Amino acid sequence: MYQLSFTGFSQSFRTMLDVLSLFRNNTLIAGLNAADISLAFFGHPVPVTRFSGTLTVRRPGTATSIFLSLIDEIDGAYFRPSFVALEPWQICREHWQLLYLAFDLAREPLYLFSSDQVAHANEEAGKSGHRGLDLFEHLRLESERRLGFRCAGPVVEGGGGQRNGRHEVHVAYALAAGKPVPQAVIDDYTSMSKFDSDLQWAKPLLVVLNCAVRCRFPSSRRSRA
Repeated sequence: MYQLSFTGFSQSFRTMLDVLSLFRNNTLIAGLNAADISLAFFGHPVPVTRFSGTLTVRRPGTATSIFLSLIDEIDGAYFRPSFVALEPWQICREHWQLLYLAFDLAREPLYLFSSDQVAHANEEAGKSGHRGLDLFEHLRLESERRLGFRCAGPVVEGGGGQRNGRHEVHVAYALAAGKPVPQAVIDDYTSMSKFDSDLQWAKPLLVVLNCAVRCRFPSSRRSRA
């Protein structure tokens, strides 16, 4: 568990990718001085710094082992809790996007690691006959081994065998097929102003489904509020 704190703010996060996503997407936090931010992993301090103007962290260890730990965390927390693989539509949107954040970061090794760590990783890769550190390929292989798909995404149920990495596509098809999409996943999308242009039909589908649930279980919905 990671604990992130600064003046007037304190929050726990299950994975480092959750923290890095916040650093990259939250304008309030992105504008803070790294020295004013406290980050700890189960009580052990994690140094916060900046790379090319963006907040990041630096941790000891080899680049490959640190990168693998990022995947281990989201795998166990969100994709395969209790070692059971969830369907894409059973995973919350923000958690699904962490995997694709990892794919993006795989192309930015110096954002994640010091120049010394990258140099050491390149040297070790050279000894194995590789040109250098290739985190993207490493992640592609890990994703396929663990989750059954690479960057292109899993096969869409009812989608004619197409693969897609966009979470909303899997949710839309699952809703259309009457799958038991978790309410938390539905709530993520009903709070959005719109889907992408090629999935505009999914917005009214969500509205109709949510209305049907409210009408069928009015008391349970109120008790949740």
